[in-house]
Amino acid sequence: MIPLNKITNEEEANAVIHKLIELSQLKDLAPEQKATLHSRIFEIPNNALTHSKSEFGIICHGYYKNKKTFTFSIYDLGIGIPQSVRNYKKVNMNSIDAVKWALEKGNTTKIGDYPRGIGFTLLEEFRQNFRGKITIITEDVLYTASENGESRYIKLNKLVRGTLFTLKISV
Repeated sequence: MIPLNKITNEEEANAVIHKLIELSQLKDLAPEQKATLHSRIFEIPNNALTHSKSEFGIICHGYYKNKKTFTFSIYDLGIGIPQSVRNYKKVNMNSIDAVKWALEKGNTTKIGDYPRGIGFTLLEEFRQNFRGKITIITEDVLYTASENGESRYIKLNKLVRGTLFTLKISV
């Protein structure tokens, strides 16, 4: 495990992810595998910094040698995925529907010159390839995609500020 890392921009996120990979057993992967790992993990803080309206995110990581798992989490104190979607679509939708919309391929709240909305799809494919698990907690929604491919949306009884995103993969 390494200490929490505060990130405020893409360069810091890239540097932290590189450091995380090099400090774990993942450093022994082939260069192309490391590049893929880095790019997929980068989607997580990139989305947090782009969509959350938070000034920073907090990254933590762990590699568990005995379980052969790599865990990467980022937490931001932003507006949360549901509110970001509501603001973008200018409609009042429930939080679970908003998260479902955000995770659908091609959907994005970012306006730009090139197609967006594939980040989560790339993460999902990556999760499947590494028999991993994704957990997202945002507003009053808990989303999980398990190792066997089952995904669930659960409505929580309490509101959570911001978004916590965790990716756990087998290595």
